[in-house]
Amino acid sequence: MEILDVLEEEARVLTSAFTEAMLRERRARPASERGSIGLRVRRTAGSAPGRFQIEWYRVRGKRRTQYLKCGKDKDGRISHRYRPSAFGRVTDWEKALIADYEPQLSRLRAVQSHIAQIERRFALIGQALSPRDIGTDDTDEPSW
Repeated sequence: MEILDVLEEEARVLTSAFTEAMLRERRARPASERGSIGLRVRRTAGSAPGRFQIEWYRVRGKRRTQYLKCGKDKDGRISHRYRPSAFGRVTDWEKALIADYEPQLSRLRAVQSHIAQIERRFALIGQALSPRDIGTDDTDEPSW
């Protein structure tokens, strides 16, 4: 199994565990405290092979969801971690669940990002080492 498959499987296991915990909490609460935060793992049509996204969302009604923005780090790059403010107003039990799961999920996002950076660097190295259209004769001497 490839490393990205392992990461995706881990993300799906965490998502299932979150969903089960969320449903348990919802059943134990009155309607006013049921919460609305969800979590999913998905592959998009435009994703590179093996790539997936781990996204938090808020349910806004039947078949209406609002996907939360992950935010940016101090250098302006997209962060791997959702800030607490991204979730807006949530119940105390939702805060506790998010606090349990988000660090694990952000680690998976970061590892996936690092793998993508390594792949890009290998591609650049491959381009630099590939034969060029300069000096196509059979001598060992460069043609510059």
